[in-house]
Amino acid sequence: MEKKGFAKLYLMVALCFALLGLLDIIFTLVKLEAVIFKSALGILAVVFFFFNITALPLLHHFKAERIYYLLPIYYLISYTLMTITGIIIGWFNLALNSLWVILIVVGALSSLFELIFSIYLLKKIVAEENKDWEEMDYGRPEEM
Repeated sequence: MEKKGFAKLYLMVALCFALLGLLDIIFTLVKLEAVIFKSALGILAVVFFFFNITALPLLHHFKAERIYYLLPIYYLISYTLMTITGIIIGWFNLALNSLWVILIVVGALSSLFELIFSIYLLKKIVAEENKDWEEMDYGRPEEM
């Protein structure tokens, strides 16, 4: 798999997770008890965490530009911090309404960042592919 192929795959998965994160925020705001969705999302988040761990060496292997490392590193740091925050909230029983509002806002902003940045990087890849395609010689005779 070439570097652009893996980067596109990674960004599509990241885009899906951003959309799932926004959907989770919407469900929370409208107080929809989507137990199966939230349970599945929790399991997928753990899988995605490990996917990000493996994405870093793969990006290095395919010699991807440094900008493509940003999302996996961001996910690893943010998921770790959110897990620690959740443990602290549960451990010290800090379930305050204002704290939940802050967490919802942070979750929504992070999902929007993930969505926008994934789209930006996907557009960058597509533009590079189009440029590469246009620069190819198709074996046509030169115009005089």
